[in-house]
Amino acid sequence: MLKKLLVILTVAVLAVMSLPVTAAGASKVAPSTMPRNGELRRPVSNEQPMWIVHIDTWNYADPAKIIELIPEDILPYVVFNISMSINYDHDTKTWGLVNDGYELAKSWLRTCAEKNVWAMIQPASGGQCHFPDYPYDSLDGTLFEEFFRDYPNFLGFNYCEQFWGFDQVDFPVSAVTRYKHFANLLELTNAYGGYLVVSWCGNQWSPNINPLAMLKRVSSFEEACRKYTENFILCEKYTQQSYIQDMESLCLGAYLSGYSGQYGIRYDSTGWSNADLEEGEDYTMVTGLSTSRS
Repeated sequence: MLKKLLVILTVAVLAVMSLPVTAAGASKVAPSTMPRNGELRRPVSNEQPMWIVHIDTWNYADPAKIIELIPEDILPYVVFNISMSINYDHDTKTWGLVNDGYELAKSWLRTCAEKNVWAMIQPASGGQCHFPDYPYDSLDGTLFEEFFRDYPNFLGFNYCEQFWGFDQVDFPVSAVTRYKHFANLLELTNAYGGYLVVSWCGNQWSPNINPLAMLKRVSSFEEACRKYTENFILCEKYTQQSYIQDMESLCLGAYLSGYSGQYGIRYDSTGWSNADLEEGEDYTMVTGLSTSRS
């Protein structure tokens, strides 16, 4: 039986697994004093589940109201995902819903801290990202360290759908660059006892940048995954209809081989395209429902 299982729901709710403790105790620590001792802020196990609840800018979300929607008996198991999503106009070269991802993340993270709940930040969907990549430099002193350092209720960063949107004119970051950044981010995440969450929903056009391929192509990422395994959560994401078994094989394989400390399932109910890029055709609704594994 799998010893650790994460379940992530998308739309309004995502699901994973973690310690049933509120962030109230941690939030008593003054800002700028969080230690770099490598101790997990919120360990993950099957006896200690965590559900990640999506707070998404696409919904013009009010984070306080979304937090208040969660029943009190479930709230200790929840981590809120501050999702900035991607709404970018390549003609005007401007962001749509979120003009300043850094300020929005700080604002919503403060709200989560005031509510004594755990939170993480999703700065990227695909290659497009509201935060810069640091493939060659330490993340010490960057905004990535700032969130860990100043917010005791902060658990890490969530990079969604890492199979599209790379090598664009306005977003020239390549997949290799992103995974070199992940290597540095895993080191920082380990120091502060948090998590890097990555979700994958690629298809037949992206095997060269899938997570297992990147373990072979980016040596620093492979080394970081072996060294900081417990800080890495790799998720299969059911956004597309096709290649569901392939996604499961990749993500479950990374977990079973010891490259990710947790195995995640991030649900969706869109079914954007099948293998022939026919949008919304014959969507398998079961992918939007819960499953059980043993």
